[in-house]
Amino acid sequence: MKLYKEIPYLLQGLWSAGFNIVSKVFPSFFAGVASASQISIISSLYAGSKFLALPCGWVSDALGKGKTLFYVFFALPLVALLFTVSDSILFFTLMYFVIGILSNFYYSSISSIVTILHKEKTKALFKLESFYQIGAFIGPIIGGALVLKSGGMQMAFYVWAILGIIGLAFSYFLKNENIIKAQDKKNPSIKKLFRELGSNRWDFLIYLIVGGFLTGFFESVISLAVPLYLTAINFDIATVGLVIGCGSIVSVVGLLGLGKFMDRMGHKKSLAITSILIAISSLFFIYTKNIVFLILLLGIFTIGRAGGLNITKAFISTNIAEEIRATGMSISDTFQYLARVIGPLIAGLLIDFSSINSPFIMCFILGLVGTLMMIFKDQIFDLFNLREKKEC
Repeated sequence: MKLYKEIPYLLQGLWSAGFNIVSKVFPSFFAGVASASQISIISSLYAGSKFLALPCGWVSDALGKGKTLFYVFFALPLVALLFTVSDSILFFTLMYFVIGILSNFYYSSISSIVTILHKEKTKALFKLESFYQIGAFIGPIIGGALVLKSGGMQMAFYVWAILGIIGLAFSYFLKNENIIKAQDKKNPSIKKLFRELGSNRWDFLIYLIVGGFLTGFFESVISLAVPLYLTAINFDIATVGLVIGCGSIVSVVGLLGLGKFMDRMGHKKSLAITSILIAISSLFFIYTKNIVFLILLLGIFTIGRAGGLNITKAFISTNIAEEIRATGMSISDTFQYLARVIGPLIAGLLIDFSSINSPFIMCFILGLVGTLMMIFKDQIFDLFNLREKKEC
């Protein structure tokens, strides 16, 4: 095994652990001083930074994906420390926009690199997502414990900065790998990007809607609704972190298991399966207060949501050339985060003016819609004569 091929997975775990130390527990931290609608603005502004994902992806291709990743981890510790300047919700919101810009460069680069280094793209992306979920397991538990013990968020930001420094060291080795550098020498071409998108535009669109837009919407809604729901049923902030973290570990098992079969199953069937997992888990979440079942259902939801997103990225990587792949990945991120702008706002309003259960019911309905879109994709294309060529 070539060790440099494993570095992206390690970097993904470090990035995820640091980010989730903060992001998974801050709704519960602010719950006593702000409404759900106010808290949702933080997530929405973070998502709003993703409207710049496309130019950030283009810069990653032009600068070099390996170099971009190194510069991201160089900036990350500084940004994490800047969070400690103030604990006001307004300042926190502005800083989340900054970290959102940084993540544009990170995600387009890391996803592209892993599909360049590995032939089985869906399997590699599922493994990458598994390491994200490992970080998402560790992060909330550490974050919840630190906040509960110290009564503030400062210690969480210090740990985040330390993880960024570790990532900086490992990203240096990845930056100098010949396989990545060879691809980075090729100049990205806008004409080539539009030609490849246009040759299969309706397939791209439906994957971007179901695997990009809807999965982003689900993620943003559940990220807000779950901590508030668990707080409403009298779980303390440390237990909230435990449930979210253990749910991520459940998803790791599922993602690693499914990743072995998804390349052979094909993108269409795979995305239909992940969509139905989202629908089922969302519906049953509100019918139990048992911590074990809550963890299991959250894990199943994460398998569906994360799996759907990475199936879409695998589809893009199969149809987009390596020298413009970061730009192609950023298109998926743009669709995903367009939904993540409106998702928390809708969820916050539903919670404030309806009930804590309403966001889960909404996810169930939309999950079914996504499933039906993938099952009947070919029939829809034939009905409206939208098929350009056979799907890869």
